Amino acid sequence: MAYTLDQVYLTLKEKYSMELLAGGSGIKATVSWVHMVETAELVPFLKRRELVVTTGIRNESLDDLRALVMGLKGQKVSGLVINLGPYISAVPEDVIVMCEEERLPLFTLPWEVRLVEFSHDVCKRIVLDESEEEDVAEAFLDGMMFPAKLEESRNLLSRHGFDRNTVFQLFACRIADGAEDKYEAVLEDLQDLLENALNNINEHYILFCNKDIVYAVPANYNPGEIKLFARALNSLELHYGYKLYCGVNPATSDFEQLIRYFERAPILLQLARNRQLRIAYYENLETYKLLLSVSDMNVLKDYHESAVGRLKHYDAMNGTQLLELVRQYFAHSGSIRDLAEESFVHRNTIHYQLAKAEKIMGLHLDDWNDRLKVHLGLLADEIL
Repeated sequence: MAYTLDQVYLTLKEKYSMELLAGGSGIKATVSWVHMVETAELVPFLKRRELVVTTGIRNESLDDLRALVMGLKGQKVSGLVINLGPYISAVPEDVIVMCEEERLPLFTLPWEVRLVEFSHDVCKRIVLDESEEEDVAEAFLDGMMFPAKLEESRNLLSRHGFDRNTVFQLFACRIADGAEDKYEAVLEDLQDLLENALNNINEHYILFCNKDIVYAVPANYNPGEIKLFARALNSLELHYGYKLYCGVNPATSDFEQLIRYFERAPILLQLARNRQLRIAYYENLETYKLLLSVSDMNVLKDYHESAVGRLKHYDAMNGTQLLELVRQYFAHSGSIRDLAEESFVHRNTIHYQLAKAEKIMGLHLDDWNDRLKVHLGLLADEIL
Protein backbone atom coordinates (compact mmCIF):
# COMPACT_ATOMS: atom_id res chain seq x y z
CA MET A 1 0.00 0.00 0.00
CA ALA A 2 2.69 2.53 0.93
CA TYR A 3 4.83 4.36 -1.63
CA THR A 4 8.17 2.58 -1.67
CA LEU A 5 11.59 3.37 -3.07
CA ASP A 6 11.34 0.71 -5.73
CA GLN A 7 8.17 2.41 -6.98
CA VAL A 8 9.98 5.77 -7.01
CA TYR A 9 12.78 4.22 -9.03
CA LEU A 10 10.47 2.35 -11.39
CA THR A 11 8.28 5.35 -12.19
CA LEU A 12 10.93 8.10 -12.31
CA LYS A 13 14.20 6.53 -13.46
CA GLU A 14 13.54 7.23 -17.15
CA LYS A 15 12.16 10.71 -16.64
CA TYR A 16 15.08 11.85 -14.48
CA SER A 17 17.85 9.44 -15.61
CA MET A 18 17.94 8.07 -12.08
CA GLU A 19 20.54 5.38 -11.35
CA LEU A 20 20.79 2.95 -8.44
CA LEU A 21 24.40 2.51 -7.27
CA ALA A 22 24.08 0.57 -4.01
CA GLY A 23 21.76 -0.69 -1.27
CA GLY A 24 19.36 -2.49 -3.58
CA SER A 25 18.41 -4.90 -0.79
CA GLY A 26 16.73 -2.00 1.03
CA ILE A 27 14.81 -0.63 -1.93
CA LYS A 28 11.43 -1.77 -0.57
CA ALA A 29 11.63 0.91 2.13
CA THR A 30 8.66 3.24 2.45
CA VAL A 31 9.17 6.91 1.53
CA SER A 32 7.46 9.48 3.77
CA TRP A 33 8.89 12.70 2.24
CA VAL A 34 11.86 14.27 0.42
CA HIS A 35 14.40 16.26 2.45
CA MET A 36 17.28 18.33 1.05
CA VAL A 37 20.37 17.98 3.26
CA GLU A 38 23.74 19.56 2.51
CA THR A 39 25.66 19.08 5.77
CA ALA A 40 26.01 16.31 8.34
CA GLU A 41 24.94 18.79 11.03
CA LEU A 42 21.38 18.67 9.69
CA VAL A 43 21.08 14.87 9.93
CA PRO A 44 19.56 14.87 13.47
CA PHE A 45 16.61 16.86 12.09
CA LEU A 46 15.67 14.11 9.65
CA LYS A 47 12.54 12.06 10.21
CA ARG A 48 12.21 8.35 9.65
CA ARG A 49 11.60 7.09 6.10
CA GLU A 50 12.56 10.39 4.45
CA LEU A 51 14.39 10.30 1.13
CA VAL A 52 17.51 12.44 1.50
CA VAL A 53 18.74 14.51 -1.48
CA THR A 54 22.09 16.30 -1.58
CA THR A 55 24.05 18.30 -4.18
CA GLY A 56 27.24 18.76 -2.14
CA ILE A 57 27.02 22.55 -2.50
CA ARG A 58 28.26 23.00 1.09
CA ASN A 59 31.03 20.42 0.77
CA GLU A 60 34.62 21.54 1.09
CA SER A 61 35.78 18.06 0.10
CA LEU A 62 34.39 14.57 -0.43
CA ASP A 63 35.05 13.94 3.25
CA ASP A 64 31.96 16.05 3.94
CA LEU A 65 29.92 13.63 1.80
CA ARG A 66 31.41 10.72 3.74
CA ALA A 67 30.46 12.43 7.01
CA LEU A 68 26.89 12.87 5.75
CA VAL A 69 26.58 9.19 4.83
CA MET A 70 28.08 8.12 8.16
CA GLY A 71 25.56 10.34 9.92
CA LEU A 72 22.66 8.66 8.13
CA LYS A 73 23.47 5.35 9.84
CA GLY A 74 20.73 4.54 12.30
CA GLN A 75 18.53 7.47 11.22
CA LYS A 76 15.99 5.15 9.57
CA VAL A 77 15.91 7.22 6.36
CA SER A 78 14.67 5.40 3.27
CA GLY A 79 17.50 6.31 0.90
CA LEU A 80 20.00 8.85 -0.40
CA VAL A 81 19.97 10.67 -3.75
CA ILE A 82 23.15 12.46 -4.90
CA ASN A 83 22.77 15.13 -7.55
CA LEU A 84 25.98 14.76 -9.58
CA GLY A 85 27.54 17.96 -10.90
CA PRO A 86 30.11 20.63 -10.05
CA TYR A 87 30.16 19.80 -6.32
CA ILE A 88 30.12 15.98 -6.53
CA SER A 89 31.32 14.81 -9.92
CA ALA A 90 31.38 11.10 -9.00
CA VAL A 91 30.44 9.03 -5.97
CA PRO A 92 33.54 7.71 -4.14
CA GLU A 93 33.82 3.92 -4.10
CA ASP A 94 34.01 3.78 -0.30
CA VAL A 95 30.67 5.64 -0.08
CA ILE A 96 29.12 3.08 -2.43
CA VAL A 97 30.51 0.24 -0.29
CA MET A 98 29.24 1.90 2.89
CA CYS A 99 25.72 2.24 1.52
CA GLU A 100 25.74 -1.36 0.32
CA GLU A 101 26.80 -2.61 3.74
CA GLU A 102 24.14 -0.50 5.47
CA ARG A 103 21.44 -1.59 2.98
CA LEU A 104 20.91 2.14 2.31
CA PRO A 105 19.69 2.66 -1.27
CA LEU A 106 21.99 5.11 -3.05
CA PHE A 107 20.85 6.87 -6.23
CA THR A 108 22.29 9.50 -8.52
CA LEU A 109 20.64 12.17 -10.62
CA PRO A 110 22.40 14.17 -13.36
CA TRP A 111 22.95 17.90 -12.78
CA GLU A 112 20.42 18.81 -15.48
CA VAL A 113 17.56 17.50 -13.35
CA ARG A 114 15.52 20.18 -11.63
CA LEU A 115 15.36 18.91 -8.07
CA VAL A 116 12.22 20.87 -7.30
CA GLU A 117 10.39 18.89 -10.03
CA PHE A 118 11.81 15.59 -8.82
CA SER A 119 10.75 16.37 -5.23
CA HIS A 120 7.31 17.49 -6.39
CA ASP A 121 6.70 14.24 -8.30
CA VAL A 122 7.73 12.09 -5.35
CA CYS A 123 5.84 14.07 -2.72
CA LYS A 124 2.67 14.27 -4.83
CA ARG A 125 2.62 10.48 -5.09
CA ILE A 126 3.30 10.15 -1.34
CA VAL A 127 0.27 12.30 -0.52
CA LEU A 128 -1.97 10.29 -2.87
CA ASP A 129 -0.77 6.94 -1.54
CA GLU A 130 -1.08 7.98 2.10
CA SER A 131 -4.63 9.14 1.46
CA GLU A 132 -5.52 5.82 -0.15
CA GLU A 133 -3.82 3.88 2.64
CA GLU A 134 -5.79 5.79 5.29
CA ASP A 135 -9.08 5.28 3.41
CA VAL A 136 -8.50 1.53 3.13
CA ALA A 137 -7.47 1.13 6.78
CA GLU A 138 -10.44 3.18 7.96
CA ALA A 139 -12.86 1.19 5.78
CA PHE A 140 -11.51 -2.13 7.06
CA LEU A 141 -11.64 -1.01 10.70
CA ASP A 142 -15.18 0.37 10.27
CA GLY A 143 -16.23 -2.99 8.86
CA MET A 144 -14.76 -4.74 11.89
CA MET A 145 -16.26 -2.44 14.53
CA PHE A 146 -19.56 -1.27 13.08
CA PRO A 147 -21.70 -4.00 11.47
CA ALA A 148 -24.08 -1.37 10.08
CA LYS A 149 -21.19 -0.03 7.96
CA LEU A 150 -20.09 -3.44 6.67
CA GLU A 151 -21.64 -3.14 3.21
CA GLU A 152 -20.27 0.37 2.76
CA SER A 153 -16.83 -0.81 3.87
CA ARG A 154 -16.84 -3.76 1.46
CA ASN A 155 -17.72 -1.47 -1.44
CA LEU A 156 -14.92 0.98 -0.60
CA LEU A 157 -12.40 -1.84 -0.23
CA SER A 158 -13.46 -3.21 -3.61
CA ARG A 159 -12.73 0.14 -5.23
CA HIS A 160 -9.20 -0.06 -3.84
CA GLY A 161 -8.43 -3.55 -5.12
CA PHE A 162 -9.78 -5.71 -2.27
CA ASP A 163 -12.82 -7.32 -3.90
CA ARG A 164 -15.30 -9.64 -2.20
CA ASN A 165 -13.25 -12.72 -3.06
CA THR A 166 -10.13 -11.36 -1.37
CA VAL A 167 -8.75 -13.74 1.26
CA PHE A 168 -7.55 -11.86 4.35
CA GLN A 169 -5.45 -13.17 7.22
CA LEU A 170 -5.53 -11.14 10.42
CA PHE A 171 -2.26 -10.73 12.34
CA ALA A 172 -2.55 -8.83 15.64
CA CYS A 173 0.64 -7.53 17.30
CA ARG A 174 1.21 -5.91 20.68
CA ILE A 175 4.33 -4.77 22.52
CA ALA A 176 4.74 -5.00 26.30
CA ASP A 177 7.15 -5.16 29.24
CA GLY A 178 9.42 -2.29 28.16
CA ALA A 179 10.32 1.21 29.34
CA GLU A 180 7.12 3.29 29.60
CA ASP A 181 8.71 6.49 28.30
CA LYS A 182 9.81 4.73 25.09
CA TYR A 183 6.46 3.11 24.26
CA GLU A 184 5.41 5.47 21.46
CA ALA A 185 8.84 5.29 19.77
CA VAL A 186 8.91 1.49 19.88
CA LEU A 187 5.31 1.27 18.63
CA GLU A 188 6.28 3.46 15.66
CA ASP A 189 9.33 1.25 15.08
CA LEU A 190 7.10 -1.81 15.09
CA GLN A 191 4.79 -0.37 12.44
CA ASP A 192 7.81 0.48 10.26
CA LEU A 193 9.25 -3.02 10.68
CA LEU A 194 5.94 -4.67 9.80
CA GLU A 195 5.50 -2.42 6.78
CA ASN A 196 9.01 -3.19 5.51
CA ALA A 197 8.51 -6.92 6.06
CA LEU A 198 5.23 -6.88 4.11
CA ASN A 199 6.66 -4.72 1.33
CA ASN A 200 9.45 -7.24 0.82
CA ILE A 201 6.97 -10.08 0.40
CA ASN A 202 3.84 -8.73 -1.30
CA GLU A 203 2.54 -5.16 -1.32
CA HIS A 204 -1.13 -6.21 -1.21
CA TYR A 205 -1.99 -5.76 2.48
CA ILE A 206 -3.70 -3.51 5.03
CA LEU A 207 -1.83 -2.14 8.05
CA PHE A 208 -3.32 -0.06 10.86
CA CYS A 209 -3.19 0.56 14.60
CA ASN A 210 -6.23 0.43 16.88
CA LYS A 211 -5.67 1.34 20.52
CA ASP A 212 -2.50 -0.52 21.51
CA ILE A 213 -2.67 -3.23 18.85
CA VAL A 214 -1.08 -3.10 15.40
CA TYR A 215 -2.98 -5.13 12.82
CA ALA A 216 -1.28 -6.47 9.71
CA VAL A 217 -3.72 -7.99 7.23
CA PRO A 218 -2.09 -9.71 4.24
CA ALA A 219 -4.47 -10.06 1.29
CA ASN A 220 -4.39 -13.06 -1.05
CA TYR A 221 -1.00 -14.17 0.28
CA ASN A 222 -0.11 -17.75 -0.59
CA PRO A 223 1.03 -20.12 2.22
CA GLY A 224 4.69 -19.54 1.37
CA GLU A 225 4.28 -15.76 1.70
CA ILE A 226 2.49 -16.17 5.04
CA LYS A 227 5.38 -18.31 6.30
CA LEU A 228 7.85 -15.62 5.19
CA PHE A 229 5.93 -12.97 7.11
CA ALA A 230 5.68 -15.18 10.22
CA ARG A 231 9.42 -15.79 9.98
CA ALA A 232 9.98 -12.03 9.78
CA LEU A 233 7.83 -11.54 12.90
CA ASN A 234 9.89 -14.12 14.77
CA SER A 235 13.13 -12.32 13.91
CA LEU A 236 12.04 -8.75 14.73
CA GLU A 237 14.30 -7.03 17.25
CA LEU A 238 12.73 -4.43 19.56
CA HIS A 239 14.58 -2.01 21.84
CA TYR A 240 14.26 -0.81 25.45
CA GLY A 241 13.28 -4.23 26.80
CA TYR A 242 10.06 -4.53 24.82
CA LYS A 243 8.71 -7.92 23.82
CA LEU A 244 6.47 -8.59 20.84
CA TYR A 245 3.40 -10.82 21.07
CA CYS A 246 1.39 -11.79 18.00
CA GLY A 247 -1.88 -13.59 17.38
CA VAL A 248 -2.52 -15.19 14.00
CA ASN A 249 -5.99 -16.13 12.79
CA PRO A 250 -6.89 -18.41 9.85
CA ALA A 251 -7.21 -16.96 6.35
CA THR A 252 -10.75 -16.24 5.19
CA SER A 253 -12.77 -14.19 2.72
CA ASP A 254 -15.81 -14.26 5.04
CA PHE A 255 -16.08 -10.82 6.68
CA GLU A 256 -18.40 -12.12 9.40
CA GLN A 257 -15.66 -14.54 10.41
CA LEU A 258 -13.07 -11.77 10.20
CA ILE A 259 -15.14 -9.71 12.63
CA ARG A 260 -15.10 -12.59 15.13
CA TYR A 261 -11.32 -12.89 14.73
CA PHE A 262 -10.95 -9.15 15.28
CA GLU A 263 -13.11 -9.23 18.41
CA ARG A 264 -11.06 -11.97 20.04
CA ALA A 265 -7.65 -10.59 18.98
CA PRO A 266 -6.97 -8.95 22.40
CA ILE A 267 -7.72 -12.24 24.15
CA LEU A 268 -5.44 -14.17 21.80
CA LEU A 269 -2.68 -11.65 22.50
CA GLN A 270 -3.21 -11.98 26.26
CA LEU A 271 -2.82 -15.74 25.90
CA ALA A 272 0.38 -15.27 23.89
CA ARG A 273 1.80 -13.03 26.61
CA ASN A 274 0.80 -15.31 29.49
CA ARG A 275 2.37 -18.29 27.73
CA GLN A 276 5.38 -16.23 26.58
CA LEU A 277 4.77 -17.01 22.91
CA ARG A 278 6.09 -14.68 20.22
CA ILE A 279 3.31 -15.97 17.93
CA ALA A 280 0.09 -17.71 19.01
CA TYR A 281 -1.67 -19.46 16.13
CA TYR A 282 -5.40 -19.84 16.68
CA GLU A 283 -5.45 -23.07 14.68
CA ASN A 284 -2.95 -24.68 17.08
CA LEU A 285 -4.69 -23.76 20.33
CA GLU A 286 -6.64 -27.00 20.83
CA THR A 287 -8.84 -26.59 23.95
CA TYR A 288 -8.28 -22.84 24.08
CA LYS A 289 -10.45 -22.54 20.94
CA LEU A 290 -13.45 -23.55 23.06
CA LEU A 291 -12.78 -20.75 25.53
CA LEU A 292 -12.00 -18.17 22.84
CA SER A 293 -15.36 -18.88 21.22
CA VAL A 294 -17.19 -17.57 24.30
CA SER A 295 -18.64 -14.26 23.12
CA ASP A 296 -19.51 -12.95 26.59
CA MET A 297 -16.27 -12.64 28.58
CA ASN A 298 -18.26 -12.20 31.79
CA VAL A 299 -19.38 -15.81 31.45
CA LEU A 300 -15.74 -16.92 31.18
CA LYS A 301 -14.75 -14.73 34.15
CA ASP A 302 -17.53 -16.23 36.28
CA TYR A 303 -16.45 -19.75 35.32
CA HIS A 304 -12.81 -18.94 36.13
CA GLU A 305 -13.83 -17.52 39.51
CA SER A 306 -15.87 -20.60 40.44
CA ALA A 307 -13.07 -22.95 39.39
CA VAL A 308 -9.76 -21.43 40.51
CA GLY A 309 -10.60 -17.87 41.51
CA ARG A 310 -10.61 -18.51 45.26
CA LEU A 311 -7.25 -20.25 45.04
CA LYS A 312 -5.76 -17.37 43.05
CA HIS A 313 -7.02 -14.86 45.62
CA TYR A 314 -5.60 -16.98 48.45
CA ASP A 315 -2.16 -17.02 46.79
CA ALA A 316 -2.25 -13.24 46.36
CA MET A 317 -3.18 -12.69 50.01
CA ASN A 318 -0.74 -15.19 51.52
CA GLY A 319 2.24 -15.17 49.14
CA THR A 320 1.74 -18.86 48.29
CA GLN A 321 1.93 -20.61 44.91
CA LEU A 322 -0.79 -23.22 45.23
CA LEU A 323 -2.33 -22.33 41.87
CA GLU A 324 1.01 -22.88 40.14
CA LEU A 325 1.33 -26.23 41.96
CA VAL A 326 -2.06 -27.30 40.61
CA ARG A 327 -0.98 -26.12 37.15
CA GLN A 328 2.18 -28.24 37.37
CA TYR A 329 0.12 -31.18 38.62
CA PHE A 330 -1.89 -31.08 35.38
CA ALA A 331 1.28 -30.52 33.33
CA HIS A 332 2.58 -33.81 34.73
CA SER A 333 -0.69 -35.60 33.85
CA GLY A 334 -1.64 -35.91 37.50
CA SER A 335 1.50 -37.83 38.45
CA ILE A 336 2.61 -36.72 41.91
CA ARG A 337 5.70 -38.93 41.63
CA ASP A 338 6.87 -37.20 38.42
CA LEU A 339 6.10 -33.77 39.85
CA ALA A 340 8.02 -34.56 43.05
CA GLU A 341 11.06 -35.81 41.12
CA GLU A 342 11.20 -32.76 38.86
CA SER A 343 10.60 -30.20 41.62
CA PHE A 344 12.82 -31.93 44.24
CA VAL A 345 9.95 -31.80 46.74
CA HIS A 346 8.86 -34.80 48.79
CA ARG A 347 5.67 -36.49 47.64
CA ASN A 348 4.04 -36.11 51.06
CA THR A 349 4.56 -32.35 50.87
CA ILE A 350 2.92 -32.21 47.45
CA HIS A 351 0.02 -34.38 48.70
CA TYR A 352 -0.47 -31.99 51.62
CA GLN A 353 -0.35 -28.85 49.44
CA LEU A 354 -2.73 -30.30 46.85
CA ALA A 355 -5.18 -31.26 49.59
CA LYS A 356 -5.00 -27.68 50.87
CA ALA A 357 -5.63 -26.35 47.36
CA GLU A 358 -8.64 -28.67 46.99
CA LYS A 359 -10.09 -27.42 50.27
CA ILE A 360 -9.75 -23.77 49.20
CA MET A 361 -11.29 -24.45 45.77
CA GLY A 362 -14.00 -26.67 47.20
CA LEU A 363 -13.21 -29.23 44.51
CA HIS A 364 -11.62 -32.69 44.42
CA LEU A 365 -8.97 -33.56 41.84
CA ASP A 366 -9.88 -37.25 42.09
CA ASP A 367 -13.35 -36.43 40.75
CA TRP A 368 -13.23 -36.26 36.94
CA ASN A 369 -15.90 -33.56 36.72
CA ASP A 370 -14.06 -31.41 39.24
CA ARG A 371 -10.75 -32.11 37.51
CA LEU A 372 -12.20 -30.98 34.17
CA LYS A 373 -13.55 -27.82 35.81
CA VAL A 374 -10.17 -26.99 37.35
CA HIS A 375 -8.36 -27.71 34.07
CA LEU A 376 -10.64 -25.39 32.11
CA GLY A 377 -10.30 -22.80 34.87
CA LEU A 378 -6.50 -22.94 34.53
CA LEU A 379 -6.79 -22.45 30.77
CA ALA A 380 -9.15 -19.52 31.30
CA ASP A 381 -6.61 -18.03 33.72
CA GLU A 382 -4.12 -17.79 30.85
CA ILE A 383 -6.62 -15.83 28.77
CA LEU A 384 -8.07 -13.42 31.31
